[in-house]
Amino acid sequence: MYISKESKEETEIRLIRVLKSANFKVYQEPYYFRELPLNNFVMDPNALAIVRDDEIISYIHELRT
Repeated sequence: MYISKESKEETEIRLIRVLKSANFKVYQEPYYFRELPLNNFVMDPNALAIVRDDEIISYIHELRT
């Protein structure tokens, strides 16, 4: 796996550039990550987002009490 080496300043500049180009929304409801092994993937229409890497799939869900 490749991990770039950035200085603190380079990381800050890159993240500011990403945030400026993003549509950023703050939700009032709390959310949580649910992580599963990649081989357990199922499409979840209730997830706000689904993110994966080589081993894990993460679902972002609204926390409902």
